[in-house]
Amino acid sequence: RRLAGCTGSVLPTDQELLMVLEWYPFDAPPYDKFSESSFRNIMYGHANSTSGVSPCSVEFMHSIAHNYFDGSMSVVSTSPNDPIFSVFHCFVDMIYEQWLLKWGVFGVNSYPTNGAFAANNRYDYLVTVFPPKTHDYYLKLAVNFGYVYEPY
Repeated sequence: RRLAGCTGSVLPTDQELLMVLEWYPFDAPPYDKFSESSFRNIMYGHANSTSGVSPCSVEFMHSIAHNYFDGSMSVVSTSPNDPIFSVFHCFVDMIYEQWLLKWGVFGVNSYPTNGAFAANNRYDYLVTVFPPKTHDYYLKLAVNFGYVYEPY
């Protein structure tokens, strides 16, 4: 049984979501959850959207939303089986789309080509996609994949 909102987690506000779009570059060294002031880390929920600081014991954005929805959504290994997962991740993709529209090629060029964890560099293959594609393949606007988002 889902107890959304009963975990103590609170969904991000509209203002916090809009703040995510202000962060550039896409990623920053050390390219992990300790990276500060990068879009990726703030969107994933490892850094605060206002300060860019990465306090290890606190979760934000994407991470906190998984916990907010509770049930199988709050467990990494089972969250893809949760009915809300796809809807939630479409929203995350829409935020990424807004970021790409704002930063364009500058944003894409800030994606790390080396130094990130294995399978997380720009030209590494995503291990969960078949047929295999590189991250670079997906660094495009949604229209390149046959759909568009309404502006947020």
